[in-house]
Amino acid sequence: MLFYNLANMEQLIVRVADKEKAEMLMKILSALDFVSSVEVTADKTNINDKAG
Repeated sequence: MLFYNLANMEQLIVRVADKEKAEMLMKILSALDFVSSVEVTADKTNINDKAG
């Protein structure tokens, strides 16, 4: 069993508009031995809402 020290980890936030490409990127990242976890969240915010 592997334990990770979360205090010494880096976190990346990547936003991908295309769902298929996002799934492909998630699979690639999950396959890397130095990636401890990959999480997916959906951003439902409309871009026009941020501009105002």
